[in-house]
Amino acid sequence: VTELTPAFMTNHDKDPARQADWQAAAEDRLNWGGDVVGGWYLRGTGFASVQVVACSANRIRPTIPCPMN
Repeated sequence: VTELTPAFMTNHDKDPARQADWQAAAEDRLNWGGDVVGGWYLRGTGFASVQVVACSANRIRPTIPCPMN
């Protein structure tokens, strides 16, 4: 995401403090086993989409294992 920041369409999305907050929240979520999704419009007609899916025990149905186990 940091490498894409210069290409973001809006100054709001380019803001370093906003990016730091998003990255901290993403790291926190991954640490407890949650998934992370983000999307940003880029200059021109592009759109950057990032998804990180954690492979951890299902919180609602703990008997369902991670598919990679």
